[in-house]
Amino acid sequence: MRNKQFIKDIKHELEEEFGDLIYRVTLFGSRVARSAHNDSDYDVLIVLRKIIGWRAKDKIFDAIALLNIKYDCIIDAHIVAEPELLMLKGKQPYIQAALKTGVTA
Repeated sequence: MRNKQFIKDIKHELEEEFGDLIYRVTLFGSRVARSAHNDSDYDVLIVLRKIIGWRAKDKIFDAIALLNIKYDCIIDAHIVAEPELLMLKGKQPYIQAALKTGVTA
């Protein structure tokens, strides 16, 4: 599956369950760098519109687990809220790289 279509599908699936909490979804890492192998995971940054608690994050991770089964792949999901992008958490190198070079839906 092509990267752009994959990430659009993942965003759509998450929006179906979590509505407008999902701000954007970005594919990054080896799949975007074209250095992935057939069994490489899909690194996905999920940016939320607001900061949520760990229970709500667990529900998102549960949804990702179901998407792993549906798409027969491993999605390595990273969750950050849009307000956190301006804080120390949002300055982490992998988040900055994902936002700069990733494929976003």
